[in-house]
Amino acid sequence: GGGGGGEGDSVEEGDIVTEEEMMGPLTDDLARRLAAQEARDLRRIQQLRRQKKRLKVALASYKQKEKHYVARMDEHMDEVERTEQELTQRIEALTAENQALRELNETRAHDNADRVATLNETTKQCGESETRVQFLVDRIVALLNASAADAAQTEIVKNLREREREMLRQLEETRQQFDEVRQQNSEITSRLTEELSLSKRLSEQLAEVEERFLHRHEERPDAPRLPLQQDSPPPSAAL
Repeated sequence: GGGGGGEGDSVEEGDIVTEEEMMGPLTDDLARRLAAQEARDLRRIQQLRRQKKRLKVALASYKQKEKHYVARMDEHMDEVERTEQELTQRIEALTAENQALRELNETRAHDNADRVATLNETTKQCGESETRVQFLVDRIVALLNASAADAAQTEIVKNLREREREMLRQLEETRQQFDEVRQQNSEITSRLTEELSLSKRLSEQLAEVEERFLHRHEERPDAPRLPLQQDSPPPSAAL
């Protein structure tokens, strides 16, 4: 519409009415040229009105796109804040759990040290008892071989054997307890390592989310632009 009107409005330089002619007498040729110039001005005004209407439509479209963009950015920021809050809470929970595991591990290690000391002492006592028992048994056997056995000597041997078996049983129980504690410590150490690794990954994810959000917020790559040039008529057509 604008292009066709521009071609119809193309005029020669002689058709333009000058100020000197306007100050002179009114002739038929001057009246014709004034009428033609007025018609061109009216068409130009109509073109400008159509262009203004197109610009208003473009501006309304831009405002709508801007509104949608702001809504998307607000939604994205809310999502980032929720994600950051969830990751922060999870990291805090893992940190607290890691601290509890460390304290438990330290307590178990202290208990293990005490049990190892007890085991070593028990083993030492068992060794000494076995040596004494063996000495007494050898002596009693020698005495029995030298003379007839009586009930008192038999009871002494029986009591010594019972004491030896009880010492061996206590030693075996202590060793089993030590093995169980060592297994528990191994499991706690493995779990603590996994929790630390998970906590580190969550921290890295949180840093990555914050960096990506800040990068998008600074560049604003999907911000709408006002499409003025595509709807405006070319300069030659407008004039």
